[in-house]
Amino acid sequence: MADPGLRLQVEFYEGAPIGIEMPPSLELTVVETEPAMKGATISNVNKPAKLENGATITVPPFINEGDRIRVDPSEGRYIERAK
Repeated sequence: MADPGLRLQVEFYEGAPIGIEMPPSLELTVVETEPAMKGATISNVNKPAKLENGATITVPPFINEGDRIRVDPSEGRYIERAK
């Protein structure tokens, strides 16, 4: 699922795209993940989470389905819970 307001910078050479610059972060909704572990706090034990765009990344154990999170699109990693 694409964000209709997302703006990307694309480099072209002789009419063909040769590079794309992603934004530093994207806000996406978690659509599928294991339930939060009771009493879970920040730790180094992560779990998989499927995002609204179809990508699966690892997130901290306190993240639940329906949470909005910030993701680094160039590395495909969780940054923080969105406010």
